Amino acid sequence: INSDMYGLGGYYRTKSGVKFSSDAGYFNFSDGNNGYNLALRLGYYFVPELIAGYEFYNSGWKKTTPLYYSPSAFTSHNIFADWNIVNGSSLSFSLGGLIGIIENSSAVLRQAYASATWSVVSGLTVQGRISGGGSFQNVIGYTAFGANLAVYWNL
Repeated sequence: INSDMYGLGGYYRTKSGVKFSSDAGYFNFSDGNNGYNLALRLGYYFVPELIAGYEFYNSGWKKTTPLYYSPSAFTSHNIFADWNIVNGSSLSFSLGGLIGIIENSSAVLRQAYASATWSVVSGLTVQGRISGGGSFQNVIGYTAFGANLAVYWNL
């Protein structure tokens, strides 16, 4: 299966510490399916390193398939927080997550992550992220865990 994916995102932050952000994606698959994801966030920086707020998430697909994430209709209302614990020139470390209610369901959506970036020497960077959570889709609940590590050298 081949796919075309298009995405657009952005944010606006006011001087008073309010931040509005959005991420949208459109997907077109060679099996005739297509769909979208939309996330809108409104948050407030309580301190320069900590933002918390409300997230609206919506996703919809022409048809569902067990081959990839493709809910016919999925909407959640969430409370999120992101905390940049360390934000230095050579090291950054962040924690965050969300908890929310899935519309048309009594299920609770939950996600958490930790990510770090380390500039070892000039041009050599190591990035890592671990995440986990649980959700509910099409009468089935699931949990997930993910980890990734990237090392790259810019010449």
